[in-house]
Amino acid sequence: MKRLGITAKLVLYSAAVLTALGATVTVYSVSQLHALLYQETVQRVEAQALNWIEANTGPIILSDDPQTLGRLVRELKRREGIVYVILLDARFHQKAAIGTPRNLTVLNAGKPSEENGMCWSEVQDAAGRQYFELTAPISAAGTGMSPDLGTLFGAAASSPTWGELRVGVDREEFDRAATALVRKNIRLAVALISVSIALSVAFAKRM
Repeated sequence: MKRLGITAKLVLYSAAVLTALGATVTVYSVSQLHALLYQETVQRVEAQALNWIEANTGPIILSDDPQTLGRLVRELKRREGIVYVILLDARFHQKAAIGTPRNLTVLNAGKPSEENGMCWSEVQDAAGRQYFELTAPISAAGTGMSPDLGTLFGAAASSPTWGELRVGVDREEFDRAATALVRKNIRLAVALISVSIALSVAFAKRM
C-alpha cells in the first residue's frame, strides 16, 4: 500500500507540474499566435493596397468616370480578406465604393505611419459589426511612377495628396481565424500533456 501511495503521489505531482507548465505555455503561445495573425493580416492588406494604388494612380487621379473607378475598387475588393473599399478625393468626397457597411463610426482611431502615411482604425457599422480599417493616402510620391507623370499630376492638382483609400477587414472573420488557431494549439497542448502524464505513470509503476 505504501508503494502504491508513493506511486500515486508521484503521478499526481507530475500531472500537476505538467498541467501547470502546459497551461502557461499554451496561454503564452495563444497570445503570440493572435499577435502574429494580426501582423500577417496588416502586412498583407497594406501590400495589397499599395500595389493597387501604384498600379492605378493615373486612372484614380485623372479619371472621373464612375464606371472606371467602380471597376478598380471591385478589383481590390476581390483580394483576400477585404470586405469593403472606399475611394475618396482630397475633399473627402466619395469617388467610388463597394461593399460599404451602413453608418460606419470610428471606435479607435490609429496614428498615421511616418513612413507611408497609412493608419489602422477600428470601426463599427450600424448593426454593431466591427472592422479593422486601413486608410492609405493617394499621391504620386512613392508610387514608382516616372518623373514626367509626377510633374503632370502635380500640375493637375493643387495638393500633393489627391485623396485616400479606405479598406475594411471584417473583425469577425479575423477572430474566427484566430479562434481556429487557438483551438488547434490547445488540442495539441492537451495531447502533449496527456502523453507526458501517461509516461509518468508508466515510469512510476516501474519504481
